[in-house]
Amino acid sequence: LELGAMDFVVKPTTNATLELASIRAELEQKVQLVAQLRPAKLGDGARVTTTGLVRRVSLDGERPMPADPIPKRVIVIASSTGGPPALVTLFSRLPSDLPAAIVIAQHMPERFTKTFAERLERLGGVRVAELEDREPLRAGRAVVCPGGRCIEITAKGSVPWVRAVPPTPEDRYVPSGDRLFESAASVFGHRTIGVVLTGMGDDGTRGARLIKGNGGLILAESEDSAAIYGMPGSVARAGLVDHSLGIQVMADAITRFATQQS
Repeated sequence: LELGAMDFVVKPTTNATLELASIRAELEQKVQLVAQLRPAKLGDGARVTTTGLVRRVSLDGERPMPADPIPKRVIVIASSTGGPPALVTLFSRLPSDLPAAIVIAQHMPERFTKTFAERLERLGGVRVAELEDREPLRAGRAVVCPGGRCIEITAKGSVPWVRAVPPTPEDRYVPSGDRLFESAASVFGHRTIGVVLTGMGDDGTRGARLIKGNGGLILAESEDSAAIYGMPGSVARAGLVDHSLGIQVMADAITRFATQQS
């Protein structure tokens, strides 16, 4: 994915014969998606490698952490097709002492999210891990929703928590960016920063509306930057975007807004 692949199909199980219909439908959907891409999106801009990326970790492996582990704000991110390389670019530029917690809903199958979280962790900035079940949110840390499940933010006393939950019939996308955004807005209110990155569909639009209604901020990846402008474009057309930014400068904007005084 980091070398430019737009998507993939999970390797069939030993009972692949029973899955041929669903495999065919998935292949057709992905081929149609690639057919919609503009040629300019398939050039060097679609290739994101670790070459030249900013690494925040020192040579001895230490990373400065926020003085206060309680997050002042929460940054919730929704992404889909093209999201892995975009997130690598983003996390290579985020400082490890960010005074906010980050929660990611990346559309990705089971078994892949853990490896992807480990990839983001190795970039050396914000600490990243796949969420196993539930845990308190901490400043300077990011959690990735496990594939096949959804992720929600809750409040336990004065401490915000995050938990992985089974999807419901109402969740059109899994993991659901909408569900994450709505729960963040309910707990953090105006201290919520919603970020919508590349992806097909409209996941995040409904949740972005609630974030905006609670006084929060919405950042969306620009059309020039996004591999697929479906998700950020949907939020933009709904009039919910405060700032439309290229992925190369998104980290600077997130850092600036996350460190502002409430």
